[in-house]
Amino acid sequence: LAGTFSAFYPHGALNVLLPVIAKELVIDTDLIVIINIFYSLISGVLTLPFGRLGDRIGYQKLFLWGQGVLVAVTALTTVFARDFISLVLFRSALAVGAAMVQSVVQAMLSQAYPGMRGRMMGLYSMAVSYSGAFSPLISGALSVAVGWRLALAFGGVFSIIALVLGLLFLGEFVCKPTRSDRLGTALLVITLGTLMVALNARTITIPTYLMISLLAVFAVSLFFFIRVENRA
Repeated sequence: LAGTFSAFYPHGALNVLLPVIAKELVIDTDLIVIINIFYSLISGVLTLPFGRLGDRIGYQKLFLWGQGVLVAVTALTTVFARDFISLVLFRSALAVGAAMVQSVVQAMLSQAYPGMRGRMMGLYSMAVSYSGAFSPLISGALSVAVGWRLALAFGGVFSIIALVLGLLFLGEFVCKPTRSDRLGTALLVITLGTLMVALNARTITIPTYLMISLLAVFAVSLFFFIRVENRA
């Protein structure tokens, strides 16, 4: 559950901290919103591929790698984020770590507590909901008290806790490797990517003709994704 909070905390925290970051780094507010878009896009499209990777290499290994990425990138963001490009790169890397964690947590809970699967899924959903509800409050209060850098770094505390507990107590999980669905994964990435960019076209000032093109690509890729998965 600590790992779940650490994976979802950065997204909710950034929603509150964006104006403060934009002011300190002298970045246009409309431009800095792209950071959140990149985070959502990357974490969204990578969750399924990482889930399949977890089936192959082990859930606990991918979970620990994800927590390690979250800890490392949080520290780098706190120390080295100085401009728009560095923020985009660090937050994109953070989204990769979050996707690693999100892709395997439910499978791990189901196997660790086979007799309480419903209760564990309820606790997982509660952790996700609480992350969304409290991360803006916590990060906002910390930003006023100690600055936005430490407010972002607060999520790393939970990553460290989850990483240590995972190294100490996580055992082996039974994985069932399945046939790699590379075409379906590629189509899903295209479908989600084009949709998310198109929906945020006004924020990132994409021309109308390009937004329409993206929606067309989304529709075509969605059609072929459904056909491929129905045949699988």
